[in-house]
Amino acid sequence: MANLIVGKSIVLTAAGVTSTAAELNKLDGMSGTAVGTTDSQTMTNKTLTSPVFNTGVSGTAVLDEDTMNSDSATAVSTQQAIKAFTTAMTVALG
Repeated sequence: MANLIVGKSIVLTAAGVTSTAAELNKLDGMSGTAVGTTDSQTMTNKTLTSPVFNTGVSGTAVLDEDTMNSDSATAVSTQQAIKAFTTAMTVALG
């Protein structure tokens, strides 16, 4: 970090902004827009190194096909579709 801020904080009461030195150092040298933990942002062509999905996933790459007919190398299947497929195959194979 080029400009390390040590032991300082910024308080702008008129704007309601409070920041610590640690928070400012995280933003130092950052390009783009910072996104808070309760904010949302549309991301395109980004790599998530440790993603956590707590409620669900959606989109064209998520397939809910009980027969697995599409045979895609890039899509993912839902838990329900995998269970339906394996149950059907188990019944069919006896």
